[in-house]
Amino acid sequence: MIGGNYTETTRDSWATVPGRDMEFTNNASGKPTKITYLEGDTVVFAQYLTYDANGSVTKIECKAS
Repeated sequence: MIGGNYTETTRDSWATVPGRDMEFTNNASGKPTKITYLEGDTVVFAQYLTYDANGSVTKIECKAS
């Protein structure tokens, strides 16, 4: 953890550590709109994805829980 924020590398490898999980919330098209990162039953942070009219990701926002 750097400055209270998890690095991109940490997020990319999150689910490779036992006891950590990722839960996905998808839109009607089946694309993820929220990825919740858990350690055990505790939510650590979440990423929110925004799409444009063409279905391309335009923004990814990370929020601490």
